[in-house]
Amino acid sequence: MKPQSFDITRAVNSDQINKAMIDIEAASLPEEKKTIIMNGLEELSHYTKQSPLETDEWVFRGVIAFLGIAVIATIAGALILVGLGKTPPEGIIAIGSAAVGAMAGILTPRKIG
Repeated sequence: MKPQSFDITRAVNSDQINKAMIDIEAASLPEEKKTIIMNGLEELSHYTKQSPLETDEWVFRGVIAFLGIAVIATIAGALILVGLGKTPPEGIIAIGSAAVGAMAGILTPRKIG
């Protein structure tokens, strides 16, 4: 029987390691044991796989650019329709509002911990 391989990068992620480090710092353990555990967690953190959403700046920039273009196109389209004496459809307003909301959600800083 072939032994099963174990992929450590699928077992833990960087958020779990960071939470464990915080918990160890707060624990009432002798400093020597804390140091040993923290060194082990630090070593383990080198093997975790981060998703491209965490590491690739261009994905983030692309999403923000796309949403920004959607907002600008929505505003321009609504202004053109108003200039022609027509009422902009509610769908255009909804698309613009959703794009602004998505940008706000992405750009809002996240609390860690």
